[in-house]
Amino acid sequence: MKAILWLVIVAIIITVFYLTNNYESSLRIGDKHGLTIGDAKLEAYKKLPSFLSEYKSRGDRIFIVVKVTESASGYLATDPDFMILVEPLFNFSGEAEFMQEDTWTFYINGSYLDVIKLRFEDDKLIEIFRRKRFFELPVVAD
Repeated sequence: MKAILWLVIVAIIITVFYLTNNYESSLRIGDKHGLTIGDAKLEAYKKLPSFLSEYKSRGDRIFIVVKVTESASGYLATDPDFMILVEPLFNFSGEAEFMQEDTWTFYINGSYLDVIKLRFEDDKLIEIFRRKRFFELPVVAD
């Protein structure tokens, strides 16, 4: 009986911890760290180093997911078409790739649990989304 009570207490503690530490925010009006809702994609791209410096100044590293090309696979020691996390520099040579996407996703310290998404519609920034979790609860399949 004591074991069941302790199990229930631990389950409650984990649930409370998860609910109080699961952070999500969505900004659809205004600005954050230099990015303004309504900015054009190119303007937002040019502001990325400044926007992300707010996170880097705390010692965080920013990553994006890229698809390995045939020519780069040897240098990266992985198969072509494999998706990997890389730390971008946001120079002008990468601009064209970002302009093709309507959602830019950044992974803080390479974690899928700590994400920033910039969403665009008609080439204008419409949302700055942030999600931070300390752990992921298992998903029960149907």
